[in-house]
Amino acid sequence: MVTGLIVRFSDEVVTLLDLSGRSVLVPQSQVQSVLVYNVVENPIRQCG
Repeated sequence: MVTGLIVRFSDEVVTLLDLSGRSVLVPQSQVQSVLVYNVVENPIRQCG
């Protein structure tokens, strides 16, 4: 199981940023559920 922020998705693959900040590719066939939350602030910290 992978927890993270959905960055991109296609018919075959979902790309996530996991809790460590790494990009993870998950075959869409392995996605069992998606939870959607409305957030006030951008969860991705800006670098620089």
